[in-house]
Amino acid sequence: MTRTNSLQIQYVEEQYETLTSLGKEGGQTFLAKEKRNGRIVVKKYVTADAALLYEKLRGIKSCHLAEIYELVSNGEKGIIIEEYISGITLRAYMEERGVLATEETMCIVGELCAVLDIVHKQGIIHRDLTPDNIILSGDGVVKLIDFGIAREVKAEQKRDTVILGTVGYAAPEQFGFLQSDVRADIYALGVLMNEMLTGDHTGQRQYAMAPFANIIKRCTEFDPEKRFQSVADLEKMLGNADSNVNKSVIKRKGSCVKWLPGFRTGILWKNIVASLGYGMMLLSTYIYMEQYTVSVETFFLEFFALFLYIWMAAMVIVNVADWDRKLPFLRKLPWMLRMVIRVILGMVLFERGVAIENYVKSLATGLPMP
Repeated sequence: MTRTNSLQIQYVEEQYETLTSLGKEGGQTFLAKEKRNGRIVVKKYVTADAALLYEKLRGIKSCHLAEIYELVSNGEKGIIIEEYISGITLRAYMEERGVLATEETMCIVGELCAVLDIVHKQGIIHRDLTPDNIILSGDGVVKLIDFGIAREVKAEQKRDTVILGTVGYAAPEQFGFLQSDVRADIYALGVLMNEMLTGDHTGQRQYAMAPFANIIKRCTEFDPEKRFQSVADLEKMLGNADSNVNKSVIKRKGSCVKWLPGFRTGILWKNIVASLGYGMMLLSTYIYMEQYTVSVETFFLEFFALFLYIWMAAMVIVNVADWDRKLPFLRKLPWMLRMVIRVILGMVLFERGVAIENYVKSLATGLPMP
């Protein structure tokens, strides 16, 4: 351990104020704030070996990975300061939405394939692909996090020296059978696909509809030799599997989880219903506004009233842009409680809008407010 690296660790410790534990990676991951500018970050304490692996990750530029701002190590331990991603874990998303549509599942898996392909080419295997380690960010991008038990493939090793992984998602070879390689992540991707499409683990119930049932089965073969040999092979098979799944959607840089309700999944019938609903809201706004053009004051007051009780109330209740997960004091609350808050706030906005409209009517007619 050199004095220079010790001073670097001390300097990083002093520059970031620890706020709370994130409860991950053995309690070694914390939410922190950079003192000089107030930026919220994630601070991780890792082993020296993990620090070397994170150094390789730092050189990878991908919108699907958290950006690493600082990394210091003294040969015994390391500290990593990385981007805090605002969003929802895939597990929480599935708990809220239930079973996901095929199109949305393929979108998420496609983005995971894209980032894993980059990571695998650097010789790094994640080894812990679970719904808790995948975040759907607020700006609609799938993020892969927590490389705490990732490892590099070593040609001279016949099996993993440390047996790690989340039971149910970890490939059999991670429990001492063989050395894990990229096919371990492919196994986990198969389990994830099955869970998104059925709500159950492959050991409980397997997705039965072709052709994706065959893809999931091949991903989760006990023998790594029988699985897809790379995520590129898997992604190619997904693109060819169903003519209803557009290849450009699977390989997109954005996300199928859009901010506007009715268009989040990309499912046609939901798009049509949402378009009709938004069209009716626009038409209602236009019809109501025609009655209040007698003066500039009444026009703008009525517009504000309609905006509150038609648009704002609806957007708050249906959770446009997942706004409740972007507020620190709300995102930690249970989903049902957040729903109650959305409904109450929507009702308040509706009542205020109606009250303003009644005032506008009294202005226009000269009659007292009801």
